[in-house]
Amino acid sequence: MKRPIGALLLNLAIATSIHGQTHSNFEKIVIDESPDKPAFISLHDLDSDGSKEIIVSMFGNSPAGSGSIYIYSRDPENSEAWVKRKLEGSDTRFPNSVTVADVNSDGRLDIIAPGGFLACTFPFGNCGSMQWFEQKQDGNFVKHGLLSGKKRFYHHVEYVDFNGDGLKDLVAVGEEKSAFGDGSSEVHLFPGVDSNDRFGSQYSVIAKGLGSYPSVRDLDQDGDWEIFSSEYFGSSGSFAWLDQGTDGQWNRYYIDNSVGKTIQLKFYDNLLGEGKKWAIGANHTNTQDDRRAPESAVYLYELPDFSSDSFNPNQSWSKTKISEGIVSRKSPFGGPQGAPGVFDIGDVDGDGDADIIVSGDGDPRLFWLKQTNGRFSTEVLDTEIPQGGVAVGDLDRDGSPEIVASSYENNKLYLYRFKK
Repeated sequence: MKRPIGALLLNLAIATSIHGQTHSNFEKIVIDESPDKPAFISLHDLDSDGSKEIIVSMFGNSPAGSGSIYIYSRDPENSEAWVKRKLEGSDTRFPNSVTVADVNSDGRLDIIAPGGFLACTFPFGNCGSMQWFEQKQDGNFVKHGLLSGKKRFYHHVEYVDFNGDGLKDLVAVGEEKSAFGDGSSEVHLFPGVDSNDRFGSQYSVIAKGLGSYPSVRDLDQDGDWEIFSSEYFGSSGSFAWLDQGTDGQWNRYYIDNSVGKTIQLKFYDNLLGEGKKWAIGANHTNTQDDRRAPESAVYLYELPDFSSDSFNPNQSWSKTKISEGIVSRKSPFGGPQGAPGVFDIGDVDGDGDADIIVSGDGDPRLFWLKQTNGRFSTEVLDTEIPQGGVAVGDLDRDGSPEIVASSYENNKLYLYRFKK
């Protein structure tokens, strides 16, 4: 990656860590021994040089949130080191999962960054935000702020022409947690506009409901979009989706309402290698806090045939539990925890099928859901990496993906590589 003017660069030697117990089939490597409370991770080739950078959203040490976004790239002069750079203008409270796209059609990838979290609502004030960072020719970034200091916070953004006007929009779920009650969520549309900022700062509310990781798709192939998501705040269901009727109204349906509150839903074609479409969902529960809570687990959902005459949108999707033994720690006072956390997918052991890497989050372990002949077994990849993010991608260009995982609680950023 280019060395941008004025960027703070820090060489980070790669060394094997002694923290926690790592699966014997994997090599564990330290990317950063002392980051700034890392959370969400994304892997993208920002400068189009053929190598992916690691983009990490960090929350900082303040309980009110004092976060920033950092970019790690291979040192061009030392392949056994990383170069760390702070994204210019990214200081914000709780930066979350970024979306990378060429927003202004100049041939360079930009970074869209939602922000905020329930932790700063009380007593520190509202912190929901939305911004994007335009990459310039010299590799520096310029911030475009859309909103900040809002009650509702955002974890993920979909970048898509949602309203069909030829300009791509931002679709995100605004969530909030009040002092009393279960909170609420609603889907927001930030319309694309023909200006330097590219998006309007005034959003419209598409519908109530959904959660942190919305996925915009046209699965019924009717020419308009549906929105699929996990649900957490203010929901009596688990995974849900929205579909627009012929009257223009958005209708909400449940994929599943039996596994408790959830954190992520992700689609993956040909997961089992036979041409079917699948969705993987992780709930986010704590049976130590509430014995009545559903088991903490990852589930595999088979997508129904939306084009079938017998398709019923009110019918739950067929599911299979594909994880075992994930259990959250009991929550400390004022710090609710749940398990599992976020996950990513890839053939990490090189055997030709896709595996699932899962952050335990409230369970301090990192899990490898290893696929063998269409079945998943749960293996512990690392024993001590609580509350963090995970991403899977080929960082060394050898054709096999590596795993990058963070621990907010332990303040570490690691890479895991399968031993060939």
